[in-house]
Amino acid sequence: MDDRNAALAPGMAASMAPWTSPERRKLLDAYDVHGDKWKDVAAAVGSRTWVQCKDQYRRLKKKGLLVPI
Repeated sequence: MDDRNAALAPGMAASMAPWTSPERRKLLDAYDVHGDKWKDVAAAVGSRTWVQCKDQYRRLKKKGLLVPI
């Protein structure tokens, strides 16, 4: 199995498409539950690898989009 797909269910491949709003919501919810345990976060997102989740979270944080309202 390709390592980038290790956190996904068997038969699923990591999406290379842009992140959708529902995926981002899953990412943020999963991060609230699991913190920086990225493999657990990826398992909760379901369609992205742990590296994609980590990178997306860091991009959102860098852009200041994670500041609470």
